[in-house]
Amino acid sequence: MKEVERIARELRLAFDGDTWTGRSIGSIVRGFSTGAAARRPANGGNSAWQLLRHIGCWIEVARIRFEGTAHSPRAEDDMPVVTETSDEAWSAAWAEVEKRYRALATAIERAPDSRLEEIVPGKPYTHYHLLHGVIQHSLYHAGQMALLARGA
Repeated sequence: MKEVERIARELRLAFDGDTWTGRSIGSIVRGFSTGAAARRPANGGNSAWQLLRHIGCWIEVARIRFEGTAHSPRAEDDMPVVTETSDEAWSAAWAEVEKRYRALATAIERAPDSRLEEIVPGKPYTHYHLLHGVIQHSLYHAGQMALLARGA
């Protein structure tokens, strides 16, 4: 198996597979009611909904960067305010993140392994570092969401 295939597999497992860390992001998201997903913790932290959209933002940033374009998110996209809190909007938020992680996984699989050692445009690190970083980032926030689910 090529390294790019391994990384794409790890990305897919993080979102909808049998992860070493426990529950996948998808299983955590599917466990939330819409109300619980929108609820912000008393300490002023972010809601699960905001965290999900934040994860999706950075998955998209990673895809754009991996495909060769220097890119940074706008502040309002990085940790977005949730204004529409219907069941349909929660489902749409997950569908958007699913679409984004799958697009990134496909882009990774289509690349040669040599791409992993190339420097990300505008950054001082390689694509290898970028891809592992975005997977770790996603799982970090998944842990936060799992804690929020416990308190819901």
